[in-house]
Amino acid sequence: VGAAVLERLGERVLARVDERHRTAPLEPGQSLQALRASLDALPAVADAVVARLAAAGALAVDGALVRRAGWAPRPTDAQRDVAVRAEARIAGLGLEPPSVAELTAELGPDVPALLALAERAG
Repeated sequence: VGAAVLERLGERVLARVDERHRTAPLEPGQSLQALRASLDALPAVADAVVARLAAAGALAVDGALVRRAGWAPRPTDAQRDVAVRAEARIAGLGLEPPSVAELTAELGPDVPALLALAERAG
């Protein structure tokens, strides 16, 4: 594979990871499998490009996820408020907490992603 092809593929990788961060800002990164599938390149070539970008410090690979180096999900102030309200609602009902669907209906569409973020944080 030529150097110019690898360079363009690297630009596409970064663009796709950036797009994932923009469209799913509460998710921990881009699925490596989905990234590979979106590139229309041999998996070994895609993996080599991702490894090269990671070695250069542009990307971080955490298991099956790829993210920009230094990037982490950061909820907005409004999303943090929703998370606090969801936590209070869950804690207030003891052994029969509301379902995700009930919380989503009550607090808004960010609830599932916020709960996943809280779960990943422990």
